[in-house]
Amino acid sequence: MVEVITDVEPHVAAFRVSGSVTKEDYELVIVPTIGKLAESVEKIHFLLVIETDMSNFTGGAFLRIFG
Repeated sequence: MVEVITDVEPHVAAFRVSGSVTKEDYELVIVPTIGKLAESVEKIHFLLVIETDMSNFTGGAFLRIFG
């Protein structure tokens, strides 16, 4: 699961991942959040809080997030 962390500076895209993380999590949460932020800031800073074992990332999710 991926959730947006909202109590950050306006130029920061922050996410908390826990449990199983899939390609769909990336496409439904991360991509739209970054797209919206890109409309209002020139540079985006990323924060990813990982509260799960890396083995809980599907191959598609891992490649999209870290590839």
